[in-house]
Amino acid sequence: MEETQRQSICDVSPLEPWAQFEAEQVYRHLNSHPVTGASHSAPHAHTGVSLLSVRDPRRLDREYTARALTYCFLMALGQARLTHGAGGDAGGDAGAGGALMGRDLPSPVCVQLVQTEGQHFHFAAFQLNTLRLGDDEGVKNIFWEGEAEDGWTDEWGDAGQHRSRLFEVCDNVKAVPTLDGYNPKVFDRFLAMYLNR
Repeated sequence: MEETQRQSICDVSPLEPWAQFEAEQVYRHLNSHPVTGASHSAPHAHTGVSLLSVRDPRRLDREYTARALTYCFLMALGQARLTHGAGGDAGGDAGAGGALMGRDLPSPVCVQLVQTEGQHFHFAAFQLNTLRLGDDEGVKNIFWEGEAEDGWTDEWGDAGQHRSRLFEVCDNVKAVPTLDGYNPKVFDRFLAMYLNR
């Protein structure tokens, strides 16, 4: 965690840092993490899987990255509130982050995310170290996304720098079930993330 103190936070201007979350929205400040307590059979968020319902080859890497960063942050925040308490206790109602907001966490919270529409996979990991989100000084949070295993380029010329293609063709070709261009490295990475503790 201490290594992040020497790093600077990138400037996202001219984009809005709140990513179109407008102040007009009304949210109830309740704990809604799917795991509600340490007595749960699996009390630690580990790896999330986001299944994209439509295979859209025009979806760019930066869309996967933005989605992954948002999902990972929210998973880690929910886990931090469960692990370190929200407003003093793990079941309290102290707002989004509660007593943790504006502070460094006592210990890091790490989560992973796999996004896929079945053919392409995007892997990401996030380590939540602090909830001092507007501060460029001190400890930083860490986001990682995997590099593509195969270096493919789609028909729009977008190199899949952070998406790995599991296969080229998985279909009935002339009435014969066909799997061509299978890349076992993609499944190996998926399995490694699933088995990681």
